[in-house]
Amino acid sequence: MTEPRSFIHIHESELRELRYTFYLVRKSPLTLVGLILLVFSLFFAITAPYVAPYPTDIEFGVHLERRLEAPSLTHPFGTDDLGRDILSRVLYGFRISLTVGLVVVAIAATIGVFLGAMAGYAGGVVDEAIMRITDIFLSVPSLVLALAIAASLGPSLTNAMIAISLVWWPWYARLVRGQTLSLRELDFVEAARSIGVSTYKILLRHIIPNCIAPIIVQGSLDVGYAILTAASLGFLGVGAQPPAAEWGLMVSYGRLFFPSWWWVATFPGLAIFIGVLGFNLLGDGLRDILDPRLRR
Repeated sequence: MTEPRSFIHIHESELRELRYTFYLVRKSPLTLVGLILLVFSLFFAITAPYVAPYPTDIEFGVHLERRLEAPSLTHPFGTDDLGRDILSRVLYGFRISLTVGLVVVAIAATIGVFLGAMAGYAGGVVDEAIMRITDIFLSVPSLVLALAIAASLGPSLTNAMIAISLVWWPWYARLVRGQTLSLRELDFVEAARSIGVSTYKILLRHIIPNCIAPIIVQGSLDVGYAILTAASLGFLGVGAQPPAAEWGLMVSYGRLFFPSWWWVATFPGLAIFIGVLGFNLLGDGLRDILDPRLRR
């Protein structure tokens, strides 16, 4: 009889926690705005080829008879100098930008979490070596270092993602190292160590799972920053290459027609603003929601 009551108690506790989380989200208007922008971004990223009014214009369409048309009911965002519908290309840019942001954060977090956990748990020479390498990466401005790596690898979207990932991992390493230093002396880690659990299992089962909350917050913020950095590399010519519908590349291309044909660069720039703003607002909200001091 005690087991069903225990299960019900746990189930109700989880539901209570979930309801309180939704309450905190509703309590923060800016977090709601960030969540709404994220939902719209995901929707367009998934459905872009189907909801774009001119799907053939996403990359290879050429319609010189309608080049540089101003925004209208037919083309709400206007057309570029090849007659391609800018709205269709901006919508498809959500797919490219979200892919870049998520892939970069996944790679950077994987590298940084592993190295940070190893440094914090092992200490000594291992900690010193990893942290000094981290300091070297952090001593150079991230955009400058990403630009140098991307240029050396060659201009392409894939190389830009690799470059940004190699620049971003030190932030996760420092974050997880700090968490690990406080966790490794706790009773449950000492108990696991005393019964002979391997270091690898302690890190995977005890240390890293207890670092998930700050990693999620950092990751949600970094998706927006990764999108902005990828757009910057595309603008500088070492990221995505024509005819890709990538926002930074579109802004770089559109600056040639500014200000007479302002819409060519303006609407991709607004898309960058909306995408980055959504993740930043959501990340700030998650930081407050996942803070244990605010959940008491």
